[in-house]
Amino acid sequence: MTPGVTQETADAMSIRKIDRIIDAVRHERYRFAPARRVYIPKRNGKRRPLGLPTWSDKLVGEVMRLLLEAYYEPQFSDRSHGFRPGRGCHTALREVTDTWAGTIGLSRETSPIVFPVLTTTSWSRSSRRRSTTTVSCG
Repeated sequence: MTPGVTQETADAMSIRKIDRIIDAVRHERYRFAPARRVYIPKRNGKRRPLGLPTWSDKLVGEVMRLLLEAYYEPQFSDRSHGFRPGRGCHTALREVTDTWAGTIGLSRETSPIVFPVLTTTSWSRSSRRRSTTTVSCG
C-alpha cells in the first residue's frame, strides 16, 4: 500500500490501533492529518496533483460515510439520484424517459401541454469529442 503523510499502511493496522482511533473519535480528539501531495503525469505532458491521506484518515472517513449513509439514505426521496449508491445521472435519465413514456398519444400541435426537451451532453475520453443526446417527451 502507498503510505500517506506518515508511513502508516493497512498492513500496519492492529486491533489495538483501531481501538485507539475509536477512542479518539469517541472523545472528539481525532484530527485528520494533511494529505501528502504527489503529482502524477498526464498524457499531454503536464502533471496532475493527487492527495494521499493516511490510512487512519481513510478508515475514519469510510466509517463516517457508512454511518451517515445508513442514517440518511432511508430519508431521501426515491426521485433523488445525485451522489447515492446505485444511482446517478443515467438512472435519473432512465426515470425521466419512463415517466414521460405515457404522453406518446398527445401531439405538439393539438395539445396545450408544453413538452420539455431534455438534452444531455457527454464527453468521450477516448475520442475527446462531445456527443449530444436529445430526449423529446412528446
